[in-house]
Amino acid sequence: MNKSHTVALLSKRVFFCFLLLLPFCKLLNGDSVFAEGQTKFAQDFFDSAEPITLKDPLAVILGAMDNDGAFVFTYADAVKFAGHSCPAVAGAYKSTQLALKALYGKETPVRGNIGVTIMGGVDENVNGPISQIVSMITGASAENGFKGFGPAGKYGRYNLMSFATEQKTDSKATCTLLFQRRDTGKTVEITYD
Repeated sequence: MNKSHTVALLSKRVFFCFLLLLPFCKLLNGDSVFAEGQTKFAQDFFDSAEPITLKDPLAVILGAMDNDGAFVFTYADAVKFAGHSCPAVAGAYKSTQLALKALYGKETPVRGNIGVTIMGGVDENVNGPISQIVSMITGASAENGFKGFGPAGKYGRYNLMSFATEQKTDSKATCTLLFQRRDTGKTVEITYD
């Protein structure tokens, strides 16, 4: 063995031993070794807002969850996604929640089975930021979405979100969204003032 190989091997062993000892040293000191697993928000209501639960067949097919699993989105998730809390983020979250309740009743909504049309262009008012929160929850995407499997585009989310640039939201409103179930065609319009 040459000298550089021996030094490299010794360095790896020292580093490995350090990694093994670090958790024990931290525990003896009373500190946690790993992240707490929960973001600490400045506002308590972020964690207390009613969560939104959806099934996601694509997640099941790709092995991200079991057949009976569901995604649970919280307002805190929306805040993390946006990087802040503001009326647009809160309005997008609540509008989506209300729409899903109206469309599905007591059924669990199905992510990727919901089309969303936002009145006005993506750059009008706060349509862009609102669309991102709605997309995170529903899976509906514009032209940048997953196109699905095979020629039929099964499980696709591509073009499930659109902007009706020719239709404007009432001047007193922040945003108007039209949610539609793809399986039944049932629609609901939500206007956020």
